[in-house]
Amino acid sequence: MSCIKNSCVENTLSVLIKQACRQSSRVAAVMMVSTLIATSGGAFAAVDTDSDGLSDIREGQLGTDPTKPDSDDDGLNDGHEITIGSDPLRPDSDGDSLTDGDEVNTHNTSPTESDSDFDTITDDAELDIGTDPTVWDSDGGGIADGTEVLMGTNPLDDGDDVQDLDLDNDGIPNDVDGTSDFDGDGIPNQMDLDSDNDGIADLIEAGGEDIDNNGIVDDPTDANGDGLADGVADTPLGVPDTDEDDAPNFTDLDSDGDGTFDLVEGGGTDADNDGTVDDFANDDADGNGLADSLTGDGALPLTDSDGDGVADFLQNDDADPTDPTDPTDASGAEIITGISGNPFGCTLQTGTSNGVDPVLPSILAVFAAMGFMRRRKAVTAKS
Repeated sequence: MSCIKNSCVENTLSVLIKQACRQSSRVAAVMMVSTLIATSGGAFAAVDTDSDGLSDIREGQLGTDPTKPDSDDDGLNDGHEITIGSDPLRPDSDGDSLTDGDEVNTHNTSPTESDSDFDTITDDAELDIGTDPTVWDSDGGGIADGTEVLMGTNPLDDGDDVQDLDLDNDGIPNDVDGTSDFDGDGIPNQMDLDSDNDGIADLIEAGGEDIDNNGIVDDPTDANGDGLADGVADTPLGVPDTDEDDAPNFTDLDSDGDGTFDLVEGGGTDADNDGTVDDFANDDADGNGLADSLTGDGALPLTDSDGDGVADFLQNDDADPTDPTDPTDASGAEIITGISGNPFGCTLQTGTSNGVDPVLPSILAVFAAMGFMRRRKAVTAKS
């Protein structure tokens, strides 16, 4: 062990590992490596027996084979898999029935995303039907492959791509809805009336009205035939992001960021506490993405506990404005006393302003007058 040259170190380590492997004990090999490191001042720390870009010690930590560059035989060496984020111990890291090696070397798809182009069709399924798993709209007609499959049109023929700017008629244009499937129900957002499956229609969460509670715009008039109702074309929905977390309310299970799911604040039940409609798989017979039981007369009441015209799911605030133990009222204003706030007395502080209580000047005037009268009475008594 007096030899410290890299070639000698590698030869010594290689012999020990091979001996251990012949005894069917790779664990023993790793233990030998650890022992060598402890006794050699780190001379073996960078040894990479199988030349896969990972040191033998790192492979011991990962559980990969330090004598085999591609531990899972998927066509990618272990070091490469660690670099791109795939699992060096699983031939198919994303579970799309394609080996990681085939995805990287043959199909140019992602080995960590089962749907590389986010068109709601998995990579293997796209290869089966002939669409391009790396392009969300294989025929270039403007409609995602997954959407075409659901519509019954050919994702390889742009001639049947109907130019409909709002496929689900929820008032939110397709390009705003997006082609992804946020709630994982198999319906892309642009065809899903409740993209986050929280029981509240996207139309409502985007700032629109839905008098008949069916999830689509109440006035479907479309004079130019582009698929987008004229009302929302002329005055687009606001598509708010109430809690400013970069997720619009229609893809946010807690729109106001108060820690309570929209489904619950809207007046629904959530037995499994996941923020989505319970037993949805059996509650969407028409396949439009909005639970059948929560449409029409069954729609969530969208509770407004404090009666200020803003539903609870959009208001990160005190639901009981009459609670004397809570310093926050229904509008978000905070009453601060003269001890902890303004030195001149109570103040009414909101998120954008901080002013003296309008009643305070009158109260101070009364006290001043009382003091004046008391002093005058005292002077009169002395004379």
